[in-house]
Amino acid sequence: MADDPDAAPNAPDADDSGEDLEKLTSGSSSVKSKEVERLSEQLEHERDRRKEDWFVFLLIVIILVNIHVYTNLDGLAAVAITFLQLVLLLVAADRLGVKPVVSWFSHLVDKFARNRD
Repeated sequence: MADDPDAAPNAPDADDSGEDLEKLTSGSSSVKSKEVERLSEQLEHERDRRKEDWFVFLLIVIILVNIHVYTNLDGLAAVAITFLQLVLLLVAADRLGVKPVVSWFSHLVDKFARNRD
């Protein structure tokens, strides 16, 4: 695990599962609480990664569908569908917790709002 530079910090390893169980079953309560906290952080990190992966998958599917569908649409229908898709993607990003997308869009909206004033 230490040899992999791309590995997440404290990422679970197949060999570590026995060590984690051993630390939880034997040892003082402070060791157990630290181990539970470390495992909780690992779980939360993994959940965030999976939500981001779902968002990327959704984005790729939408792009592939657009390539197929937009060849048969006129300009106004394509613009309307694109706007609707952007709104739905932002809702999906917010629900899945993909903060960079939501913050980037908020920054973009703020920039346009300041330019209009």
